[in-house]
Amino acid sequence: MSIYINTLIFIKHKSNICVNVKKIRMGKLKQDLFQLIKSLDKSEKRYFKRQALLHSESSNSSNNYIRLFDVLDKMDEYDEVAIKKQFEGEKFIKQLHVTKNYLYDSILKSLRSYAAYSTNNMQILSGIQNAEILIRKGHYEKALEFIHSTKLLARKTEFWGYYNELIELERVTHNIYRKPDTFKQIADINQKKVELIGFLKNESDYINLSYEIATIVINRGRMMSPAEMKKIKTINKSAILLDKNQAKTTFSKELYDSLKTAYLHLTNQFEKSLSETSSSIEYLKQRPFEIQKNPTGFLNKIFTHANALYILNRHDEANKFLNELTTFEKLYGIKLNPKLNGLILERSTQLKISYFSDTSQASAGFEYLKSVARDIEKNKVNISDDSMNAFYFTAAKFYMESKHYKEAVKCINQILVFNKSKFRQDETMMAKYLLLIVQFELGNKSMMQTVNNMFEAHELIEPLNFLRTMLPAVKDRATEKKGFQEFKKLLMLSKNKKVLDFYFNFNSWTENKIRNKSLTKLHAKTAEN
Repeated sequence: MSIYINTLIFIKHKSNICVNVKKIRMGKLKQDLFQLIKSLDKSEKRYFKRQALLHSESSNSSNNYIRLFDVLDKMDEYDEVAIKKQFEGEKFIKQLHVTKNYLYDSILKSLRSYAAYSTNNMQILSGIQNAEILIRKGHYEKALEFIHSTKLLARKTEFWGYYNELIELERVTHNIYRKPDTFKQIADINQKKVELIGFLKNESDYINLSYEIATIVINRGRMMSPAEMKKIKTINKSAILLDKNQAKTTFSKELYDSLKTAYLHLTNQFEKSLSETSSSIEYLKQRPFEIQKNPTGFLNKIFTHANALYILNRHDEANKFLNELTTFEKLYGIKLNPKLNGLILERSTQLKISYFSDTSQASAGFEYLKSVARDIEKNKVNISDDSMNAFYFTAAKFYMESKHYKEAVKCINQILVFNKSKFRQDETMMAKYLLLIVQFELGNKSMMQTVNNMFEAHELIEPLNFLRTMLPAVKDRATEKKGFQEFKKLLMLSKNKKVLDFYFNFNSWTENKIRNKSLTKLHAKTAEN
């Protein structure tokens, strides 16, 4: 009896969690409800309205939330004043929050039903729910059947959280059911628990290494101190990165590949990184359920691979590779939400801008920038601050190489003035140097001094720090040539040269200045065409 009571407490405890989550949610439904409706596709909307009409309790009260749904669906931005005006004089508007809550819950319920067996994740959840219902009804044998089949799916697809929950549910069921082999069954369950702990520990070890690298790279970018680079090299020599066979799960293998790729990129070993990302991508393609679990990780692998191809001037391969993104949803059974669409937009945009720059297609690049600039701004809410920085930095480089300096200034200002991201400190620092170069090209000596005052102590790196004093001191052609000749020597001897090449083509710009050419390579090719 006490075991049965404990089971009820276990099930009831889960229900209380749901209630508490509901209370937390009620306070912020204005935007949440609106965004949820905007995320629905046409078939999901049809399904919701059909289900809502089927379950209508009365023609008036139940239709209120359907009418509210239609109004919100037609809005471009959430406007509560307009909503209240639309339903002015109706009783339910006095308790609009009640209708909103009901509508929100109804949409979620509809989506659960709509996607009940569309993914492994939803199938496992349904299996857990079915097992819990059967336990409550005392149908323990059938509950164990559901637990067994669902556990096999969770194990195969490596949903370890659900797998653990199913193990615990199985243990509780055996304790209640009390068959002759109960103790043997529980011993087997405990062994599976030990195996599970091993898998989770393995994944945690790789996650910890990933965070160690991420905290450096995300904050600093490629412009790292010798101490930081030494730490990354030390991480690369970690025991679990010496042999891929030590990665026990698919997720661990993904992280192993990502860590190796990150190291190879940071040490400019792009041919080797292509091999790593290629094998990792092909491995995941054979396991679409893993892509569905972590689409962001898979997309990042695609972009990392394409980026390496661009760096190696294998542009056609890179473009062909990126074309797969157009059928991403169909290939892997994923509905792209606004955040994933934002990721695809900002990463593919950066790569395409670089492509136009590397292949000297200024005119095509300008047209492309015009077409995507509005989309980038429109989707800014779904793009991270560091990604926005990266976009404006890439656009600024393109404008500079094509001698559209005023447009470059606008992009750089987005980074230095409007964007307060604490990430990618390297791009913020390099943006100041690019702004200094732009002001030099525009002949704005007073602005050059203003830019110089913006630098902080840790941003004064060589050989770029030389430019801070050299450029404002240029008085005539002779001092300009001499200054750039000295800068070229410092650049060629610099340990930072390979890293600096990622941010701007300093070598080409310097050569133009020494030879007194008025056009950059990109601009000159465009003029010839």
